[in-house]
Amino acid sequence: MIHNGASTFFWYDNWIGGWAPKDISPDLFNICQTSWITIRQLYLNISNLESFFLEASPDDFISLIQSIPNCSSSEEDTNIWTLDRNHTFSVRSFYKFLVDGGLRTPLYPSFWKVECPSKVTLFCWLANDNKISTLSNLGKKGCNFQNATYTCVMCYKNSETVDHLLIHCDFASRIWAYYLNVLNSHSSPNSLDQVWLSWIPSLDASRRPLWDLLTRAILWNIRLERNRRVFNLTFLPISSVIFKISNMLIDWCSAARDSTQQISSDNLQSVKRSLDFMSVRSADLASSSIFPRLGVTLLTDLS
Repeated sequence: MIHNGASTFFWYDNWIGGWAPKDISPDLFNICQTSWITIRQLYLNISNLESFFLEASPDDFISLIQSIPNCSSSEEDTNIWTLDRNHTFSVRSFYKFLVDGGLRTPLYPSFWKVECPSKVTLFCWLANDNKISTLSNLGKKGCNFQNATYTCVMCYKNSETVDHLLIHCDFASRIWAYYLNVLNSHSSPNSLDQVWLSWIPSLDASRRPLWDLLTRAILWNIRLERNRRVFNLTFLPISSVIFKISNMLIDWCSAARDSTQQISSDNLQSVKRSLDFMSVRSADLASSSIFPRLGVTLLTDLS
């Protein structure tokens, strides 16, 4: 905290909203006459600032200079530990900083505590951050040399982005619609980065634990089906994928230690009852009839 400004360097210390002026105005920093100058020195020479910025016009540095606080106090400057709410140093806060570099997200505390396979949670975490290898992301990195198109392999209608593949694609949207109907939910997520931040929290409290697990199962199985079509040239009808999602969800709930107590038994029973009516329907096969013409083999695995 700045009082007399005598021990705070104007350019190098983070005193403007947690930022150093050299990072806010790098062009001015590069042409300043002396970089190792304290805030108090500038404050005492505020009428002769041009001597510090010989190659700059007053308009260039006036906004930065206006941020200089009143340094008429005799009290010494003090350091504030910004990594803790109490602004005091603690080993705990410093250790967290070493682990995450200060880059934190509201999702972190609870996202990794859900009891499902860690590889599924990792995939959902990367998908939420748009870091999975969709065709559009590969294209941006220049890695999609053999495939000149970014068209989604699930619907052949739009570019394969994260949101399209996992939410808006015809294949994905039918899966979401199925479970929204089974669980009598009336809202659906619009984008993946809002699923855990706003969509699931907006649901009734009794539905949130189940939808958290179900969302992970949906995303994971869409990813598996997408890779099956890309690498194996085989595909499952949507009813088989739904069957796998439901069974995966039930297995996770059965194996979990604590989360099953939080999941409404009525909601879980709704999913279990839906399995009694699952079968490979002719409508699903008809809607997927494009794939045999493209040299893709149809599978009807319900295991």
